[in-house]
Amino acid sequence: LDPMVYMLYMLQLSFYFHSIYGTFFMDAWRKDSIMMLFHHFLTISLIGFSYACRYHKIGVLVLFVHDVTDIALEFTKCNVYFKNRGGKFYKFHDVLSTIGFL
Repeated sequence: LDPMVYMLYMLQLSFYFHSIYGTFFMDAWRKDSIMMLFHHFLTISLIGFSYACRYHKIGVLVLFVHDVTDIALEFTKCNVYFKNRGGKFYKFHDVLSTIGFL
């Protein structure tokens, strides 16, 4: 096994374990927090299964594709949160979040 593949898998696993911790103890509890926890547990199990069954080539490809799309997802999520701040509605962030949704 290539050490870079091992490092990628361990980095991804540590990110998702931290995401579980962050959802429980650091983030504000939202109506989708249970689904986020389910997503993180499922992702950890899929990464672990991929590593244990030696599906490294497809596993690295899937991790890369999802990491690239996470940029747009996080950008859209930030704009959803920025739409309403301080009792004021910001149309610019509404448009950006709508574009990101499409």
